[in-house]
Amino acid sequence: MTNVRAAIRVGPRAGTTAGGTDSREKALTQFQHNAPEPENNTRGALQLFDVSGADIRFGQTEHGTPYAVAADFAKAMGYARTQSATDLLDEEEKGYAQAVTPGGTQRLAVIYEDGMWELIFRSTLPGAKAIKTRVKAILKEIRETGRYDATVDVPQDYEQALVHLLDKVRENKALEAENKVLAPKAGKWDEFLSAEGLIGMRETADLFHLDVRTLTAWLVEIGVFRKQVSRSGGARNLPRKAYQDSGHFEVKMETKNGFRFPVAYATGTGLDFIDDRRKAHAAA
Repeated sequence: MTNVRAAIRVGPRAGTTAGGTDSREKALTQFQHNAPEPENNTRGALQLFDVSGADIRFGQTEHGTPYAVAADFAKAMGYARTQSATDLLDEEEKGYAQAVTPGGTQRLAVIYEDGMWELIFRSTLPGAKAIKTRVKAILKEIRETGRYDATVDVPQDYEQALVHLLDKVRENKALEAENKVLAPKAGKWDEFLSAEGLIGMRETADLFHLDVRTLTAWLVEIGVFRKQVSRSGGARNLPRKAYQDSGHFEVKMETKNGFRFPVAYATGTGLDFIDDRRKAHAAA
């Protein structure tokens, strides 16, 4: 394999002006000047990281357990409300931690490692894989060393700057290729959805070659739906509020023969979720 550094040969200093200023040196100086400063890595202090375009604060409890600030992580995973994400988690997957912030020490809602994986696993975001890779690297470093080294490797000469730029170009191309693979998923259910973007549970079951009772019973089993008893004594399997808030399912009140009753519908995101969970279960 050709060595990248050897392949990039910097020619004579043709960019040197009459005053002795090298335009390449000026570019390098600006590149170094704009590089972010290393984060504070002391325990208890929050460290801010760019995770696939989202700012997420990470930290450690007094016992050294790594966590992410719940508000940041929920937003990165596409939840409009933090509670919509944390309601999906078991008690041991979330909690509170004393964290050092610019405003002083505060008690913040946090998500522990298992909770992060749970939300990433549930996610239908196209960028979930990239988020998983970034979070995995951050948590591994925190777990092994008690800190995350956010120091930026700043190029020290023009040749290094070019190598750094090429690495970034390759990284961006890899992400573009991944997005092209994931993009078709975004609209693959459109022909089955109503103008409101919904599909009934019976029709949803048909898509997955199941009967509706089997599908909803499975959704109850994995904690997505729950059995609800109406005032008349009838029982219906309906999505939990957290999965309604997250946009996976909706519940509408409908009327038939003078009686009002709740009816569950799936969204395109909900269909992706069901499809992904069934595939994961089959592969296990």
